[in-house]
Amino acid sequence: MKANRNRYLLVFLLSGILVLEAFDAQMAHASGALALQEGHNEVELGLHSEYLEDPEGQLILQEVRSKAFEPRWKPIPKSTPNFGYSSSSFWLKTSLQETTTQSSRILQIAYPILDNLQFFLFRNGQLEKEIQTGDYFPFEERPVWNRNFLLPFEMQNGDTVDIYLRVQTSTSVQIPMVLWQQESFARSEQTSLAGQCIFYGIILAMLLFNFFLFVSTRELNYLNYVFYVGLTGLFFSTLQGFSFQYLWPNDVAW
Repeated sequence: MKANRNRYLLVFLLSGILVLEAFDAQMAHASGALALQEGHNEVELGLHSEYLEDPEGQLILQEVRSKAFEPRWKPIPKSTPNFGYSSSSFWLKTSLQETTTQSSRILQIAYPILDNLQFFLFRNGQLEKEIQTGDYFPFEERPVWNRNFLLPFEMQNGDTVDIYLRVQTSTSVQIPMVLWQQESFARSEQTSLAGQCIFYGIILAMLLFNFFLFVSTRELNYLNYVFYVGLTGLFFSTLQGFSFQYLWPNDVAW
């Protein structure tokens, strides 16, 4: 009997946690525009955004912004939107309100292998900025020269902006949206690049070491390991956007 009571208590507690998480998510969406305050130097926007799936990929911006489509928008239940593999187009929207002094903001989409990404920024109901990017477009066309998708814009105290994103890709539809204050992003990026340099430095050292062993011993296994290490490094550099940035920035077919 005691074991059954403990089991029922555990189920009750877990159910309560799930209900609270769902309530928090609904409250985040019900609160309207996200107020950006002092200290909001890095904000994940997933739980403050909504999405709309377009299976045919035919909807345009004016349609998704119309009142007729308002019931089709759904809250995103996770901090990182992830829709798996899908041929649909996905629209996302979020509203931001600046409560600090004038600030330079950067919306980072840290998934470099999205094919087609469109960014629209509305201020006072008027389209102010539009950016089209993705790995189907030459790297030099990006607004910021970075392996990830960086979408910069300015905000002043009291500003409220609406952001719309449209994503269509043949890869997994993951859209990690992080809003940065520009200076905080620069510091974080330097730390990240230092770690990446160490990782790829180790890959390069392993590759060269085994290549010299092959040259000196003529043992074929060392050459096989060179190809293995090289392809492994190439895989990770492609997944993280470095290959497109440095190796084939204009060859989008790769």
